Amino acid sequence: MYTYNDRIKISETDKRRNWTLPAIVDAMQNCVMFQLEDLGVGLDFFDEQNKVLVVAGWQVKIFKLPKLFDKITVGTQVYGYKAATGLRHCMIWNDAGELVIASHSIGVFVDPQTGRPIKTSPEEWQKYDVNPDTPCSSILFQDRRISLPQHFEIAEEFDVNIHHLDVNNHMNNGQYVRIAYNYLPEDFAVSEFRVEYKRQATLGDRILVKLSRQEHIFCVVLCDPENIPFAVVEFSN
Repeated sequence: MYTYNDRIKISETDKRRNWTLPAIVDAMQNCVMFQLEDLGVGLDFFDEQNKVLVVAGWQVKIFKLPKLFDKITVGTQVYGYKAATGLRHCMIWNDAGELVIASHSIGVFVDPQTGRPIKTSPEEWQKYDVNPDTPCSSILFQDRRISLPQHFEIAEEFDVNIHHLDVNNHMNNGQYVRIAYNYLPEDFAVSEFRVEYKRQATLGDRILVKLSRQEHIFCVVLCDPENIPFAVVEFSN
């Protein structure tokens, strides 16, 4: 398992001094990339292999939300794989050693030219330090696919801009959460959230943001003008 130590920064907190949900995703993404780089299978390796790592889905469970200036440890571990698809847990502990946040994610190796998955051998997967035993092994996570409510309201439309993009020239995974988070009702205390990434948005793409609130679920769909989703974000309390 790979870990790094961090501290909650004022730029990552809301007006109540709570760590924000987009900051949680950023910390976990950073941990994954730190691990890949330190294992020698980071971005340069991906370029040599002509592949990119695309996240198909996240689920994040919040047991206790860190606050401004809290010291934390962020960890990650690939625990399984199948062909082109890897299964990963990320964990966050407070300075008392309590597991305060846990996540499950699914990543796929993709050919950047064709967009097709790249089958990966067991020998290749071992470069990613696969270990089936993680601190999240006993935690039950939901299925990646999110059921869409029937009724939505359109909150806004925008074009993907340069500040939305990552090193793969796609809209960064955390940006979808950040945009959805902007519409989260103030009285909605999130205990977990899921993101299902359906396809990649690129520079200049037009995105509609559609909202639906139920009793315990707040759902945000980011789709194109033809209502074909790029991503679905579901918050639960």
